[in-house]
Amino acid sequence: MTGDRLKSIIQENNVSLAELSRRLGVSPQSISQALSATDVKSGLIERISAAMDVSIASIYGESTSVSNGLSNGICVNDLDVINRFLAIIEEKDKQIDKLLSMLQKN
Repeated sequence: MTGDRLKSIIQENNVSLAELSRRLGVSPQSISQALSATDVKSGLIERISAAMDVSIASIYGESTSVSNGLSNGICVNDLDVINRFLAIIEEKDKQIDKLLSMLQKN
């Protein structure tokens, strides 16, 4: 997801970047820098969704309210699988960051 799209979602939820940075415990400059990326890391998206008290699914445009057990073609029971998958992606991002820092030291 692009930083611009995520900024729009944050604004749609009536949360300022200053308030979001306070909730995340980081500086407004850090949030601004992170949201300037063309591809925001999934771990940050998860933290932002938690800070705004909205689901990951709603950030990605999926509705979690259902009437027949399906939501935009996704079974509600599969949301656990999706959340586990997002956790795997977050771990991958951490490993990439660690490898990049090791490369920069050399």
